[in-house]
Amino acid sequence: MKRPCNITLASLLTVEEENEPKYTKKRRMTIGNKWEVKDLPEMPYLYLKEKTSVVVLNDGAQNIANRIVKAAKDINCIGEYDDGKAKATLTVEDTEMTVQLFKVNSDKNDKLFSCIIVELCRSNGSPIVFHRSARQILSACTLNKGGHKNIKNNSPVPQSTIKMKLGHGSKFRINESDLFHRTVETVDTLLKKDRIDANLLGMESLQLITNTNCSSDATVAFASNVVMNGCHFMDIKPKVIELILNQFKNDVEDDVTEPTYYRKMRVSGLSVLWNALNFTSKNNSINEEYFQGDEWTGEEGLILALLKEVGNAMDSPQEAFLAGKCLLIILKTSAYIRSTASQMEASSIVSQGSSSWDSYLLLKTVALELLTLLEDTK
Repeated sequence: MKRPCNITLASLLTVEEENEPKYTKKRRMTIGNKWEVKDLPEMPYLYLKEKTSVVVLNDGAQNIANRIVKAAKDINCIGEYDDGKAKATLTVEDTEMTVQLFKVNSDKNDKLFSCIIVELCRSNGSPIVFHRSARQILSACTLNKGGHKNIKNNSPVPQSTIKMKLGHGSKFRINESDLFHRTVETVDTLLKKDRIDANLLGMESLQLITNTNCSSDATVAFASNVVMNGCHFMDIKPKVIELILNQFKNDVEDDVTEPTYYRKMRVSGLSVLWNALNFTSKNNSINEEYFQGDEWTGEEGLILALLKEVGNAMDSPQEAFLAGKCLLIILKTSAYIRSTASQMEASSIVSQGSSSWDSYLLLKTVALELLTLLEDTK
């Protein structure tokens, strides 16, 4: 009589697994489905609430959930809703966020809570996309049926609002020029620090406040005037010129990390110069006489440095492109600079980087326009 074969643990596990039903992965529901909120969890004691949250008073949880669903649908979100936990997971543009509803003080009526907190948290993805979407969702949460916001009447007014109300039309109003002065003063402080990362932050900030796409025209006008003339901040203009003239190169060659920061600072410096030149030339704030100094036309002046930068397009195409845009504005503004550039054999200097033009079409466009302008001057 044969002995029965041994039943091992592995075989038992295999049998059990085969008999168990196979569950498919839970599919994410679309935003068009309803979110039926049955009960809200109470906010835990000493819970650290996110800044991306809002308090809704005297409104039903289901009404708030319906408005969240509608707002998410309007911004093309994909969502998955947990009715029991009053929690939703939304995804838009590869950015995932969670929406959680809390109750604070429950009323006798289970369908209505005197205070509901809606909190949004970013799980992963772009912070910019998250905050843009969160603003729309949170704004929709506070609207009632009549389209009015449910806000607490006796809630404390933010201090900034008080200052704005006091400052309107009174002696407490902050002067606009003082605000510009403080902004540029912050940049000047960063540029004076010994830390190169602080210097980089200062140059990038200066780049933003001289860009009309990022700042108001009044701010750009004030900052551009500082870059071109110095005014009360006499260290900003020399700093920009030193970066363009490449005077810091010998100081950072032996360091491993500083060249990366230095190159970023040079790109920001060239962008700042172009922003300032572009704005002042459009507003006729500079004339031909402005460029008739050794600072621009000398042997170590900005014109020759910008020409060499364009000619060095093979090694630094981004810097060459920005330098070319600066030269275009200067040459179109000043006939004296056009004649001086011809004496410097500017056409041959610019043509040295022609081998890389086909790889960078924007650079090629600027360089060809430069050559045409220089040829017409001869």
